[in-house]
Amino acid sequence: MSSKGKLFAMHLHDNDGRWDQHAPLGHGTVDLTGLKVPHYVAVPGMNAVCREMAAELSDCRFEWRAQGAAFDGARWQVRASDGREVEADALLITTPPAQAMELLAGTPARSACREALGRIRMRPCWALMTALDRPLLTDWDAAFVNQGPLGWICSQAARPGRPAAEAWVLHATPEWSQEHLEQDPENVAEALLEAALSLPGVARAEREFSLAHRWRFALAEQPQDQGCHWFDGYRLGLAGDWCAGSRVEGAYLSGAAAAGALLGSAVARAGMPAGAMG
Repeated sequence: MSSKGKLFAMHLHDNDGRWDQHAPLGHGTVDLTGLKVPHYVAVPGMNAVCREMAAELSDCRFEWRAQGAAFDGARWQVRASDGREVEADALLITTPPAQAMELLAGTPARSACREALGRIRMRPCWALMTALDRPLLTDWDAAFVNQGPLGWICSQAARPGRPAAEAWVLHATPEWSQEHLEQDPENVAEALLEAALSLPGVARAEREFSLAHRWRFALAEQPQDQGCHWFDGYRLGLAGDWCAGSRVEGAYLSGAAAAGALLGSAVARAGMPAGAMG
């Protein structure tokens, strides 16, 4: 990941223990556009940043599937799939728009949210993790691919803090993913691996392991650039990378915007002067 703006760049530099600079290389079918700035990966894994942030929260629940929400005019109730509920003064939803609308079904906020989100179309991405008996290529670590079904490939071993095994992540293009959206994962794995092995300069390799994952709501076709949606009358915020550019940086900026809107609303409702919270 990289940073195009100052706010996310400051976050990266302020958390050196969580991020490590990474410089992809490439040739042939590789497009290096956008790689002229430093790129970063989280260490020891991409979930490290969220895990550390979650550790600072007083109540953070995992494997807790939210199934529905209700608003009584004063407070929100969120219901889990096992029937448990939590209540809150405000609600922030950071799922893709379609899933947000499912959670808000039957609430008075649904119509306002539909108007704001109705024009957002999310595109899918098939992703493959595969382990090979030899390097896919030896002279570069990651690349945007400009041919066939593949859009991005990356060596896991080249990332700091990862195992040394020849593990590679392959992302299909949105167009190919949409066309093969309901295809069997094993068939998708075969197609993406064959596409990778067919790239110029790639020697044949044997697959030792592979796992295909369908990311149904991966990227916004036309991402917004407004940070977040805040509905003050409902004390409801909608945020996500789709709201600020469809990149990791966009997710961070959207979350920051939603937090700012929530805090600003709380200050206004408490009758506190602007800037009173620092």
